[in-house]
Amino acid sequence: MNGAETGIRRPGRGDRPEIEVRRRRANAWFAFWTAGRMQFRLGLRHSMTYAAGVLNSLMFLSILVLSRREPLDPGSTTAILTGTALAAFWASSVWGGVAILRRERWMGVFGRSITGVQDPLVLLTGKLLGASVLNLAVVVASLAVGCLIFGLRPAFGSPLGALLGFATVVLSGAAASLLVGALLVVSRHGVAISNAIGVPISLLGGTLLPLTFLPEPVTWLSRLISLSWLQDFLHTATAGPIDWTPLGCALALSLAYAAIGVFVFRRMVDRARRDATLDLF
Repeated sequence: MNGAETGIRRPGRGDRPEIEVRRRRANAWFAFWTAGRMQFRLGLRHSMTYAAGVLNSLMFLSILVLSRREPLDPGSTTAILTGTALAAFWASSVWGGVAILRRERWMGVFGRSITGVQDPLVLLTGKLLGASVLNLAVVVASLAVGCLIFGLRPAFGSPLGALLGFATVVLSGAAASLLVGALLVVSRHGVAISNAIGVPISLLGGTLLPLTFLPEPVTWLSRLISLSWLQDFLHTATAGPIDWTPLGCALALSLAYAAIGVFVFRRMVDRARRDATLDLF
């Protein structure tokens, strides 16, 4: 009984070995994770990541610490550190969100992602989240060095609450970056928009200046900024007991940022595909 009778084909001298090719299926979660990891690694090599995170953190901390004559207690120290972290993180996130789309638009990557297999919103969200994680890590590391320089000793009454608060900071930063990035798609003046809203939101967000220093009508505007609620939550995580209401308000505002950003992004992408009204390539 030979190989032809058994249905088994024996390899000959001129036959090439069969190579099993495994194709990865289009997976949104894989694309999301890969985009975030890639953006994280790109940010590690970019000098502006450290210029924005380190310089802003140490500058804000120096202003708030050196301007005080009396010694700081642990509660006040922690409030200053959390406010500085939020302000520096916001500045880095706004710059990072605009820079990602501006760079990809200039290189032609963004235009090609519009016509790719994966949803461009999934890729963009992954990149923004990866950049937010890196920005917060740089800011926290810079403030740790600042504590050693100025001899500060913060105290968190609830470390778990503080970790939950900073996790919400990352999500809120990614949502705000998505909103700013969507505005960049709509307008060609994304850099001017980010510069215009960066400092006012840092001042109105209750991070560098307490909301009690602001007049009554302005505080209502401040409450539309998630930074003010995050600062309140981190303050309760320091002093205790934890008040979960500010965290819920910050999450609600972050969802609103993301919803508006997704709506604008979808509308602009649909219009670009249909009418070729945006210069994406």
